[in-house]
Amino acid sequence: MKKFISFIKRHYKIFIILLLFVFLLIGIYFYFTGTFHELSTYIMKNFKEVTHRELDIREKYSDENGIIYEIHNEENTDFKILQLTDLHLGGSRASYDKDIKALNAVYKLIN
Repeated sequence: MKKFISFIKRHYKIFIILLLFVFLLIGIYFYFTGTFHELSTYIMKNFKEVTHRELDIREKYSDENGIIYEIHNEENTDFKILQLTDLHLGGSRASYDKDIKALNAVYKLIN
């Protein structure tokens, strides 16, 4: 322990610079990753629940290629299917504006 303390005393400037650099990196990390809460708050404030209805999805048959499903619409009315994948929400301050635009576009598509 004495050797460590004497090492720190001899090289305290380097130690302080390294310590400040580590704190700077931690600060940058939290700055650029701290908007997931902001995104969820934006969603809760700006988007209302989308009305939907239940459709009966049944397994038709299965084979070596997988399972085939059928959608049964008891009301016998038209319906649409929207598939969304890979929205690439960044969740950081750097991508916040793009994330909001993507979420607004998805909300419009669903409605």
